[in-house]
Amino acid sequence: MPPSPPSTSPHPHAPLLRGGGENNISKSREPGGKDSKGKTGDEHKKRATHNADTSSGDGDGDGSSGGGGGPKHPTPTPEEPLDFADVKSRIAQHDEHFAMSLKKLRSGGRFNPDVLGALRVEAPDAAKGTTYPLRELAQVVPRGGRTVSILAHEAAAVKPIMSAVRQRRDKLHASWQKEKALLPDLKKTADKELDKIIKAKMAEIDGAEKEALKVAESGTK
Repeated sequence: MPPSPPSTSPHPHAPLLRGGGENNISKSREPGGKDSKGKTGDEHKKRATHNADTSSGDGDGDGSSGGGGGPKHPTPTPEEPLDFADVKSRIAQHDEHFAMSLKKLRSGGRFNPDVLGALRVEAPDAAKGTTYPLRELAQVVPRGGRTVSILAHEAAAVKPIMSAVRQRRDKLHASWQKEKALLPDLKKTADKELDKIIKAKMAEIDGAEKEALKVAESGTK
């Protein structure tokens, strides 16, 4: 007797298994259980948010590399296109930087009143060894060029201020002599003397050239 063909009727438990699988699939696609595509989209969103936060936090102190206003500047908003508070804040910071640089350049190095005001002076009424900055005992007023006026607040502070300035000058002169430094005044004087020597030598060379031309012309005749 030939074997009977395999039965094509569904298994009695097949609907239960199929139903369970569909329930699992539907559950995985619910908001609480996202599928792989949903997870990938959320991961991309999280990465984009993290990169935006990182880029806005990196950069220098004024937050110029980020798109936001930075910790020291107002944050621009798309709703207010004519609000230039962020731009004005950044320009003001640059103006302050270059203004300070210009003041240092205009004051002239060691003739800067701030350097002189930082000189330590022994106060007349203070205990021995107690010193104060010169700016606290007098007013340092630049008069232009290399001239500076010192206006003492009290008459008793004039002598200590003069002594401190002389001591500082003597120390500088001693260090310059020890290092054999060429000071600006000496360099200016040396340049003037060198110009005189060069002019004299050039005059001698011009005279010798004229004499040589005369001799050459007389020889051809």
